[in-house]
Amino acid sequence: MQEKNKKKLLKKQKKLLNKIKNIDNFCRGTVVLLKQTCSRKNCKKCLSGEKHPQYYLSQSRNGKSKIIFLGKKKKKKVEELVNNYKKIKQLIYELSDINTDLIKTDEFISAN
Repeated sequence: MQEKNKKKLLKKQKKLLNKIKNIDNFCRGTVVLLKQTCSRKNCKKCLSGEKHPQYYLSQSRNGKSKIIFLGKKKKKKVEELVNNYKKIKQLIYELSDINTDLIKTDEFISAN
């Protein structure tokens, strides 16, 4: 691998590591909207068939799914956390590709 190309990869590596460091807190999962009926017998919304929107965080691990109620207040913050997770995941894939290319060189150097 040419020295110029290697320097370019090291520069990208350092840039990605800095991006990862600058991302705020994160959470794995998906924010989902489920519509449910309420317990009030004379609820106009439920009687019309419209139902009430409820927000949840959905996660699955080892083939098991779980949902956590969010409500409207937590929805926006949890969406930010989920988006941060997606950003970190993408950056890790990119960094891994760069590191794989660097490992192929005779002198693997980390940008720590």
